[in-house]
Amino acid sequence: MGFVAVAALALLGYRTTSKRFNDYGYTTEIALVVAYACGITAGLGELLLAISTAAVAALILGLKPELHGFVQRLKRLEVLSTIQLLVVAVVLLPLLPNRDVWMEGLNFRTIGWFVLLILGLSYLGYVSVRTLGDRLGILLTALFGGLTSSTAVTATLSRMASTQPQAVPLLAAGVLLACAVMPIRLLVLTSVVNDALANHLGGALIVLAAVPVGVAIWLVLRHRDADAAASLALNNPLELKGAALFAVFLTALFIAVPWLEGRFGSSGLYIAALISGLTDVDAIGLTLAEKSITTTAADIAAFGILLAAWSNTVVKAVLAAALSRGRLTRLVTGTLIAAVLSTALFHMF
Repeated sequence: MGFVAVAALALLGYRTTSKRFNDYGYTTEIALVVAYACGITAGLGELLLAISTAAVAALILGLKPELHGFVQRLKRLEVLSTIQLLVVAVVLLPLLPNRDVWMEGLNFRTIGWFVLLILGLSYLGYVSVRTLGDRLGILLTALFGGLTSSTAVTATLSRMASTQPQAVPLLAAGVLLACAVMPIRLLVLTSVVNDALANHLGGALIVLAAVPVGVAIWLVLRHRDADAAASLALNNPLELKGAALFAVFLTALFIAVPWLEGRFGSSGLYIAALISGLTDVDAIGLTLAEKSITTTAADIAAFGILLAAWSNTVVKAVLAAALSRGRLTRLVTGTLIAAVLSTALFHMF
């Protein structure tokens, strides 16, 4: 009864202040209810829960101006996309069958988790660029943009290099940092699914990231006075069409990879990895990481993921050279090819 009385008091206070002062904010009323709930929780002996809840509430209240600014910088469609992601996570995902369907290893609940994992990571980078882009500078913009799509960042900065020759070193560093995100992101995704497989891949993927990062740092230190404005046009990764296409692509790989491996052996799997890596390395990485738990040998799955990463890196190397009209050929294309060769040597020995 006490909780109902406090809630009613908060509601009455909201109606009064909103009409009298034309203020439709309800932060104070919610804080009142939360404070009462924390008191009840503490009275029941759950001190840690009560203190933790109160601390989080106080933190949110303290960050109210920053949170308002953050929300205001997001478009309505992006807010709705965030809500859609939450609906998929808490409503649709539990409805997916958690068993093999049609063939061994085709589990729609697992595929749903993978899609959420990719979309969440991509959205983190997208929101960072959308809300902080003008203040991050080109290098951090490229770094966060790489979480969403390193290919999109490569294309954007390479086009800028074709018209801003004075900023080529800085733009090249941005492209290299975005490209370095891909193997690290792939390593994180693989670790989430199968940490044992990540141990096979860790060294090679770190080398694939370290080479462009090293060159990017060298470029930044050597050309500290260079400057350029970056405006990345990234697609919202939570758009239903894009999310659905990724889910379909991932499901197709879950079906195709075991079939190719069964019919052609490891060669069929490697071909699928090379082709998939031309457009998307995450899907094949997650597929092989999952298959390595049940049917595919760890060394075969690891090499397939490396082939996809190499294929994806070569595509971006060619893209950088073509879209920059040759201005990034030496700094970016050469570095990315060197990274692929270095990784191949590391994997061999």
